[in-house]
Amino acid sequence: MNLCRTWCALLWKRGRRGEISGIQGAASDDYESGDLVTVPETILTALSDNRELPGHYPPSVERLERSFHYFLLLVRTTLTAALNQANANVTDGAVCGTFRLDFVDSSSPDAFAFQQEGYAFIIISIPMAELLLQLADTLSHAQSIADLLAIDRTRQGMGDALRTALFFVELSFLVYHEFTHHVHAEHLPASFGKGLAIWKELGGAPPGDARLEDQV
Repeated sequence: MNLCRTWCALLWKRGRRGEISGIQGAASDDYESGDLVTVPETILTALSDNRELPGHYPPSVERLERSFHYFLLLVRTTLTAALNQANANVTDGAVCGTFRLDFVDSSSPDAFAFQQEGYAFIIISIPMAELLLQLADTLSHAQSIADLLAIDRTRQGMGDALRTALFFVELSFLVYHEFTHHVHAEHLPASFGKGLAIWKELGGAPPGDARLEDQV
């Protein structure tokens, strides 16, 4: 837990200072600068323009609190890299495309996964990320949580560190739940919009054991 807490606190501090490769400057540069656009971003933008995504891409990150925005981008980079380092033991030998974690604007909290043009996408709506942060903030103020983890919340910086660690745990759980859709694919994805097949977790998703809503 100490390692997780320290690492997550470092992520949060780096995010607050904007120490994320390629995104120094305006809050929305990472999504809007032509020099930084990548293949998966191009795919997501095209799907969004064609209304094939349950959300809008790129998201309006400029409305987010600056440190939270930077933290999401750093988490996106970190978890995308981690997913793409998964070996055959982790994936049970399943062959997946190149993983990409990203975010979309949406009117409600949700998460979904789909495969397109050689990429295995994991998408989280901004309202879902905000909901997870709100939950992490609530839990970080609970004395029972501090007692369970044997930490002193009154120490300088400990509140932020605990909130960040809890948020990262929550977000990681959600991301790796989506990861299992790609790896195991025990339930077929449902069609959305013009026919893009996705695994959708909450509103509008077909019921079944693979949905996050049915497991939590």
